[in-house]
Amino acid sequence: QELGVPFLFRKLAASLTVTSIIKREGKKWTFVQESAFKTCANEFELDKEFEEHMADGRNFMTTVTLTPDNKLISRQRKIKSEDKESIFTRFLEDN
Repeated sequence: QELGVPFLFRKLAASLTVTSIIKREGKKWTFVQESAFKTCANEFELDKEFEEHMADGRNFMTTVTLTPDNKLISRQRKIKSEDKESIFTRFLEDN
């Protein structure tokens, strides 16, 4: 609710099993989120802003950085005034 995600979408998302996949090929990275309802993928390069498309239909200008301790930090900047800016931290492990 705080992020502006509609009620019905939040209820649906809460009932789904979502698999997150992070891939890297050279300088290109890909985030994939798969569920029975929808699959959403975004390609990017570290430290370069890109337009991220969320599964709920919202879009953000996002910059992803990698810390020395293998944390992938995504900073989402809102495009629409009603959206909320967010920071996500993902912890990477081998495989």
